[in-house]
Amino acid sequence: MNYIKKKLVTFSSVLVMACALQAVGFCDQMVFVDVNGPNSGGAPFPGVAYGGSYYVSPYYGKDLTTGQSNILLFCLDFDHEINFGQEWTSTIHSVPSTQAGFNAAASTFQFGNVPNGSSGPTFVQPTPSGQTIALNSWQRYQVATRLFGQELSLLGPTLQSTSSAFARDRAVYQYAVWEVFLENNYTVGGVAVLDEALANYSTADLDGWTVVSPAPANTPGSAQEFLSRSFAVSPEPSSIVLLGTMILLGANRLRRKVRQG
Repeated sequence: MNYIKKKLVTFSSVLVMACALQAVGFCDQMVFVDVNGPNSGGAPFPGVAYGGSYYVSPYYGKDLTTGQSNILLFCLDFDHEINFGQEWTSTIHSVPSTQAGFNAAASTFQFGNVPNGSSGPTFVQPTPSGQTIALNSWQRYQVATRLFGQELSLLGPTLQSTSSAFARDRAVYQYAVWEVFLENNYTVGGVAVLDEALANYSTADLDGWTVVSPAPANTPGSAQEFLSRSFAVSPEPSSIVLLGTMILLGANRLRRKVRQG
């Protein structure tokens, strides 16, 4: 009898761990390497909107836990800083595909503080013209994923570029993302790529994108938060459901054996 109880506890523990893995992701030690290719010595693009010159995405990092290098990083976070050679602990997790999934892991995101859709940055959506929309935290990550996905499509097979044309274009995408996470108001027509993303963020392709959040998130002096496509994502929700179903079936069979005994 005690053996059966232990087995049930083990099954339950596995299910809890699997769900936690899906919601929270995994923690790795990261190091910030460069701003425009592994060793390309990229230069900052002038940032008039933010009163100075700022390096813009893509950046490059290395996972010190796994040894993976040339990790492409797209910055979400203007409020914090990171320096060359800086090491930090990150929570690496997929972009949740549902509001409920985001809410469950909101505390591990740098900008997970507006989970319910009741408030947040307000934008004038281009279609239909003049409509005002409020973005909650999860929707902001969707907008950023759409914008950086378009920027990523401009990179060649080497995933790096020092051309002046790309420097200009990547600054546009970077500032658009910073607007989404910083501003409470946006005038339609200011940035065409942001207009498009605001109109279509609900169709953003989230597959393959991971959020690299500082651990703990949203604390004074923390590192910046990034989007990346360089990591293997955690199991799909359907896989977790399948695993949970198998565990529950096994638990039911054990219960039947207990009753029969």
